[in-house]
Amino acid sequence: MLRKAMWRWMFVAMMMAAGSSVSATADAEIIQFKSADVPPSPFKARMAARQGKPAPLSVAGDVISADVAKPVGAGPFPAVILFPAAGGWNDTPAHWPALLNTWGFITVKMLSMEPRGIRSLKRWHTRQARPNVSVRDAVGAIRMLRTVSYADASRVAIMGWSWGAAAALKSVEREGWMKRFGERPRAAVAFYPRCDGAADYVSPSMILMGAKDEEASPALCVGLIEGAPVGSELLELILYRGAHHRFDDPNAPDAVVGGIYRAFNPKAAANAETRIRAFFMKNL
Repeated sequence: MLRKAMWRWMFVAMMMAAGSSVSATADAEIIQFKSADVPPSPFKARMAARQGKPAPLSVAGDVISADVAKPVGAGPFPAVILFPAAGGWNDTPAHWPALLNTWGFITVKMLSMEPRGIRSLKRWHTRQARPNVSVRDAVGAIRMLRTVSYADASRVAIMGWSWGAAAALKSVEREGWMKRFGERPRAAVAFYPRCDGAADYVSPSMILMGAKDEEASPALCVGLIEGAPVGSELLELILYRGAHHRFDDPNAPDAVVGGIYRAFNPKAAANAETRIRAFFMKNL
């Protein structure tokens, strides 16, 4: 147990030291903005036209917020929009925003559950739990970044964990909701998502998960890669041998929770850090 605890402490200390020579977090603020309005579907628009009725109106997006932190300096800096796991930020690795700031990226830590009165999506099965809702939230965040003087909103990536990882992948689907809003993130990073759908992406994407993950299926993610159509942007799958769910979280309980074993794996986590930094430096 002492050895495990030392590994956790050393990992966090090394991560923060690795980025300290680049830049540090200067400021953080809670910014409120609107999720993208929901446009009428093409089918509803066609039906209204055929029936001689007025075009259906868009449904106004919810007012949400985000914890926005920036590196030291005036910028403009590229940004990474972050979506949590279904249990919210208390169930998501906490160190990533500060680490990304040290690498020179703005972080937009989405607080889209709280304004909707949601603490967890684990047992919340309404339409607002669908990843497409988070895609609209990401659109709102990108548009908010265009109003921020220190942000370069043309260089944005989406990153998420578990449920939030599905939102990240949905954000770069070729025929997904993001296209309807005319936005296009430059990259996506997904930690242990539930891989479904078709891997037809318009931006480079990376999936990272433990080979022993019992919540997200590694086999489904392998199938996603193998089924990627010709013309899809690069989709890279990194499977860590011996690693479990939440392998990148130094605060993972190292125990079975809700029937799923969750444990920190310092070697896999350090490798993920290195890969993600290189991935963002290349694509942002």
